[in-house]
Amino acid sequence: MDSAIKLKYDKGLPERKIKPGPYPIVGSSGIVGYHSEYLVKGPTIIIGSKR
Repeated sequence: MDSAIKLKYDKGLPERKIKPGPYPIVGSSGIVGYHSEYLVKGPTIIIGSKR
C-alpha cells in the first residue's frame, strides 16, 4: 500500500546555535524565534514539537 504522505523527523536547533536572522523557528506553540538560515526546504508542512 502506498502512503499519501511521507513523515520525517528531522533535526532540531539547539538554543546555543541560534543566530538571529529572517527565518522563523517553529515550535509546538508557533513561531518561537528567528534564525539566520533555514533548515527545511519547502514547500512543506512543518509540525513543531517541544523546544
